[in-house]
Amino acid sequence: MRLWSGAPYWLLRDGLIDPGPLPLRDCDVAVVGAGITGALLADALTAVGLSVTVIDRRPPAEGSTAACTGILTYEIDVELAELAERVGELRAVRAYRAAVEGVRMMAGLALSLPAACGFAWLPSIYFANKASDAERLSREADLRIKAGIDVEYLSHADLMSLYGIPAAAALRTHFAAVIDPVRLTRQLLDRAQAAGAVMCPDTTLLGWSAEREMVTVETSRGSMRARRIVFATGYETPPSLPGNYVRLHSSYALATQPLGAADAAAANFIAWNTERPYTYFRPAEGHRVVIGGADVPFRNARLRDRLLPSRVRALEQRLTTFFPVAHAGTEFAWAGTFGATADGLPYVGAVPNLERALFALGYGGNGIVFSVLAAHILRDVILGEGHEYLDLFSFDRPQ
Repeated sequence: MRLWSGAPYWLLRDGLIDPGPLPLRDCDVAVVGAGITGALLADALTAVGLSVTVIDRRPPAEGSTAACTGILTYEIDVELAELAERVGELRAVRAYRAAVEGVRMMAGLALSLPAACGFAWLPSIYFANKASDAERLSREADLRIKAGIDVEYLSHADLMSLYGIPAAAALRTHFAAVIDPVRLTRQLLDRAQAAGAVMCPDTTLLGWSAEREMVTVETSRGSMRARRIVFATGYETPPSLPGNYVRLHSSYALATQPLGAADAAAANFIAWNTERPYTYFRPAEGHRVVIGGADVPFRNARLRDRLLPSRVRALEQRLTTFFPVAHAGTEFAWAGTFGATADGLPYVGAVPNLERALFALGYGGNGIVFSVLAAHILRDVILGEGHEYLDLFSFDRPQ
């Protein structure tokens, strides 16, 4: 077994990328972050004719993108019923419908790329971690059905016969998918560069300042000017952002050795559970499966990585609950840092007193889905247009 910090098997399989130093360029939009969110932004902005420069202190896709789940689902980490209690049923349903739209947008985007990026539709199984959760899942199913959202309630007998999962109940949706986040990011950046974007890896942001209609961006490789600066930095929240919007967690995952053909075919679903923090499961290329979770509060990277062997053992034990017939050993394991918000939603848009700065901070288990929504929301904001979902994800939204 190989243990890695922030580098899962798909990053290693696809190989590292080093585009080399490129000159900074003044532009309409400076994007800070070359992970999946920055790539989605660069692609969306160049598609409408805006000039873009992307900077990142790492090579592309080597931050939290490399360690993310690659799961695309409308299911927010906070259940619809709980979110409705927090913000009201109307806003909660709008948030879930926005996530549905994000999954649909990601499917279309994947199909628009010139090469495969591991996209596949799969059923998603959200199952009860304990028997007492079954009644709550039944009410959750009723609320989603009322809102016109794809879901069905599965009994214990259904789960055992269909998936072999020994849980009391579950919710199943067929509107979910998986994707390779690294290949997706690289293809989006390639397309953005073909449309004129400048990609500057190994370039650290040192500071920025706004003056009238421009922003001066200082980096480790010099300065540039832009009309807007957009932060797509994930959990690495820029110091200039006021407030405490996110809780950081150390998260762990493993990929098994290849399964037999029959077992691999039987593992063709996504699963996660009602435990908090939850554990998730997904199939992966090469007849493998990935299981992740075992989260602990983040303190520092050194402690996160030191816990990796013990967290992997915990995930190996949990794998038998998600997929009882899996007997393959662990081939790869990795750790990453992720953020979570109180309501399970991202933060997208402007912050008072930070003129000409915008943020696309997608958190939680479906961060990719929120990132594609953020890219389109901020594209419209930069073009001076409104967007129907902007208020849902704003920094001053009700909690």
